[in-house]
Amino acid sequence: MKRFILIFFVIAVISLACGPQGILYDYQNTRIVFGSGGGFTGNVTEYTLDANGNLKMTESLSGNETNLGKIKKSGLKKIYKTLSELDLSKMNSNQPGNMYYFIKEVGPTDTNEVIWGSPDHETPEGIQEFYDLLISSMN
Repeated sequence: MKRFILIFFVIAVISLACGPQGILYDYQNTRIVFGSGGGFTGNVTEYTLDANGNLKMTESLSGNETNLGKIKKSGLKKIYKTLSELDLSKMNSNQPGNMYYFIKEVGPTDTNEVIWGSPDHETPEGIQEFYDLLISSMN
């Protein structure tokens, strides 16, 4: 009987390990590109995050690209879950101001982008909070 329970336990663990990996699996080929730009210099600071947690920063004026390391898996899951809930493909916002912010969802077949910053237009619901989550995850 103990042997049967042990075999059952091993099969259960293997089955769970081989199952779908959740939100990160669904977004394995999707990058999140976000940042800000404009102002007097026109510099754009762009961050690129992939589903493995790799984060890099690019400065438009200098052309410098810096590897910022990895984001922890728990934070990464929260980011991609929030991205899924926001559904950027249904948002239509291209309202930059002198200073502007952007978030792009770059998938294997399409790109969805939201740009905001104009004082004359409202920021789409949930976008600023998502941007703040992305920025805070870098620390």
